[in-house]
Amino acid sequence: MKINYLKNKLSIAFIIVTLLQFSYSCKVKRILNKSGENKVELRKFLSSHKNNSLKRQAAKFSVIGMEHCYSNNLLVKDSKNNLVDLNLYQPKTNRKIIVKLLDSLQYWVTATIVKDLVTVKSDYLEQNLEKAFEMWQTKPWSKNYSFEIFCEFILPHRIGSESLDDKWRTYFQNKYVPVLDTMPGNDDVNRIFQFVKRDLRKWCWYSGNTINLKQTMNLDDILSYHKGSCLDVANAYLYALRSIGVAATIDYVPLWGRTNFGHCELVYWDENNKTQMCKTGNYLGSQPPKVYRKYYSNDKNSLASKISSSEDIPQHLAEMTYRDVTSEYTRTSNVTIKADKQPKNGILYLSVFNSGRWQPIAWSDSIPKKTDQYVFKNMGRNIVYLPTQFSKRVNIPIADPIIIAKTGQIKTLTCNKDSLISLILPKKDNRLYYWNKKWISLGRGNRSRDSLTFENAPSNTLYRLLKPNGNPDGRIFTYENNKLTYW
Repeated sequence: MKINYLKNKLSIAFIIVTLLQFSYSCKVKRILNKSGENKVELRKFLSSHKNNSLKRQAAKFSVIGMEHCYSNNLLVKDSKNNLVDLNLYQPKTNRKIIVKLLDSLQYWVTATIVKDLVTVKSDYLEQNLEKAFEMWQTKPWSKNYSFEIFCEFILPHRIGSESLDDKWRTYFQNKYVPVLDTMPGNDDVNRIFQFVKRDLRKWCWYSGNTINLKQTMNLDDILSYHKGSCLDVANAYLYALRSIGVAATIDYVPLWGRTNFGHCELVYWDENNKTQMCKTGNYLGSQPPKVYRKYYSNDKNSLASKISSSEDIPQHLAEMTYRDVTSEYTRTSNVTIKADKQPKNGILYLSVFNSGRWQPIAWSDSIPKKTDQYVFKNMGRNIVYLPTQFSKRVNIPIADPIIIAKTGQIKTLTCNKDSLISLILPKKDNRLYYWNKKWISLGRGNRSRDSLTFENAPSNTLYRLLKPNGNPDGRIFTYENNKLTYW
């Protein structure tokens, strides 16, 4: 009986492996059919490791992931539309200076998209693979990484949409590896990271006034400019760490839940295959409603795989390689939402109030059987969310706002016009609005020496103040038991 049981297990395992290999081969074939004349180059790359199964699988992984990879190349042109060889990424350049410079020269900037599948050559991919394997298989700080982690977070030939060059791995390997090879305790990935961090901080730093013309700077840009946004700085670390065989990627907070804008942070994997956040930024400065991790491989369940029109996808949720890792950063809750009407494309969003408007941060098409409620998993707590639909780049409310409290308790804010309250606010010459499917004015209220009172306001809803010129004044807030709470 035991022998038959073992044979059955082996047979099942063989079938599973066979099916996976068949699926992989089908994906490669589909990708090659999209590569046009560059198919010859990709086939050359794929066929170069017939006697090394790991490298062969890594090569297939690289090619399959190239489907949505591209370079967003910056072009500078003169008034006659001729290309100009001008490096805009000079150390003293900022947003104001670059505008004046371009205007004075009558130059203008544009960008062109170049897809990897139809342009990247076999030699480039081969060099990238060999250098990545060399680090992974020979260095004490890399040897414990699984093959999956290696493929996703060390092997990729690019980190974003940068203009490709073949020197970034060589540059950092020559710069760091000779020292790291002789460093005591170099099987501790954190020691390796700290070494890289000390060096990078000397020549690459955050600045809030960078020219921000490219989605992703390549290594030449970084070495010339020495500064950038939180993403640019994180990318500099990413170039360096992946070059020397440390698995790393970027975690994104596209939008904060209780303040404006968003953030990104570098994470790396230690010798135990566990993620470590670098803490180079201020991710704890506000509540993250969602944190997404960037992989190289595409997620078959991504939003972009379900919606064909780019106008129906919020830009910061359009990446096909993101995975939700919010629960690694903060306490989360699952929530079910019943929409007042069926959303377009069958996709319901939860939006946060950020930069003066509601913006989508999470989506769901998950509806359990025999219900009409959408399930959202791993939502950050202590945040107000508004259910919306997104279509033609317009975000439309579709149900009442909810609050997920610190404790995980969920409260629905259904505007109550039958239970009116008075709001006593600090004295400001502002106009008060309340939320009932949209923002509705309550006027300027009654002024006294040290306060502003609004009578007969609907209860159980959200409020916001606008300055006389129409600009927002602070965050949205709730008002209960004479207490004002900003969100």
